[in-house]
Amino acid sequence: MKYRKEIDGLRAVAVLAVISFHGEFVIFKGGYVGVDIFFVISGFLITTILMNDLKSGELSILDFYERRARRILPALMFVLGCTVLLSWVCMFPDQIENLSKTLIATLFYSSNFMFWQTAGYYTVGAQEMPLLHTWSLSVEEQYYLVFPFILAFLWRKKRGWLVLSLIFVGVASFTLSEWGWRHSSVANFYLIPSRAWELLLGSLAAIYHLRSVDNSSKLIDNTIATIGLLMVLSPIFLFNKSTPNPSYYTLIPTLGTVAVILYANSGTLVNRILSLKLLVGVGLISYSAYLWHYPIYAFSRILSIEKPSLEQSVLSGVGALTLGYLSWKFIEKPFRDKQTIPLRTLLIWIGTSTTILLFIGISGYASSGYKNLYLNKDGQKFLAEYTGRKDSHIPYRYECNFYFTNTIQTDCLYQKKEKKKVTLVWGGLPCPGFNCWTAGTIFRPTFFCPTYHLWLRPRNRDYRS
Repeated sequence: MKYRKEIDGLRAVAVLAVISFHGEFVIFKGGYVGVDIFFVISGFLITTILMNDLKSGELSILDFYERRARRILPALMFVLGCTVLLSWVCMFPDQIENLSKTLIATLFYSSNFMFWQTAGYYTVGAQEMPLLHTWSLSVEEQYYLVFPFILAFLWRKKRGWLVLSLIFVGVASFTLSEWGWRHSSVANFYLIPSRAWELLLGSLAAIYHLRSVDNSSKLIDNTIATIGLLMVLSPIFLFNKSTPNPSYYTLIPTLGTVAVILYANSGTLVNRILSLKLLVGVGLISYSAYLWHYPIYAFSRILSIEKPSLEQSVLSGVGALTLGYLSWKFIEKPFRDKQTIPLRTLLIWIGTSTTILLFIGISGYASSGYKNLYLNKDGQKFLAEYTGRKDSHIPYRYECNFYFTNTIQTDCLYQKKEKKKVTLVWGGLPCPGFNCWTAGTIFRPTFFCPTYHLWLRPRNRDYRS
């Protein structure tokens, strides 16, 4: 299909919005709609490719999935591997156990189901889950496990019903999302039945685009594309965490995306803006940047005693874009080239990496986060007495009702400024996430750490100095 720079520019808007939102930059309080923009773009591009193949009579489902594998899996596997390595250094057993479950679910494109059962998207605990963002990849891949077959069947058997069938499914999905955010908001957010209409908007836009004749005036194109871009941008700054999503509010960024795709033709102001080299460059690396950004933010929060500062968040965002560029250049591009990486090499690489990661995930979950490698018996007994949970890494998690009610008491919030009485504890506790040797240690000596640590213990949160 013809390459369109403005679509990469639109991708850049989407990924920058998501990265800024997860970095907790206040001005981008609705940046989560970047995922909705991605869904529409993905639906448009993939359906365009499938429709062109159907029209030419050359559709091959195996070729389609090979292209998807080349596009999605190499970079994903690399980021998953790096995340696992970091988890062994930065996490305690209960966190590693949770990460292991997520790793398994991600490899089977079902992490959205797991998060539906275990994590709200905006909770404090969710911010420390390095693979939370993989829910959107699972939604897309579930869509593309089914959609090509439905499209091919309707094209060959019921071509006249193609558009009406997709509209019917889209309306049903949208109606479900309207019911869902009122009655089951977490399921509504994570699961494909209430998300499919966003991808179908892109698919219907692709069918319309392939059938339409470009005979509209520049004035019409400019007007509709400008309105569309404003619809894309305004929710990023005006929506917030309390705005239901997906819902009828989500029509604003998604329909805006459709308008930009269909009417930001060459010569329009929106086309010139979205075709700027910087935006196009960010759009090209948007997938890899998206993969990297959440693990970076999550580990920065895990390793920070207080909420990460603005400077830390900026550095994390820049780091995500930098690693995204490196992943795009050295992983994405080579693997998408069939001449550089033939199919046999691709299958061996994906099969090997999947097997290794699956083994790590299963062993991490089965061993409760490798707790026997982290804690000796005295250490496990100490944590059991200290926290009420033998594998908890947050000393007052029991008192804060975090595990048991998924709520955070006021005293447990970050940066609580009230003066509190403290107890000084000298020695015996190593740096979080490292297996250190200390005098009379309860942790196994596998990494070097200073002999003594000073801990300040307020009533509901620990601060280390």
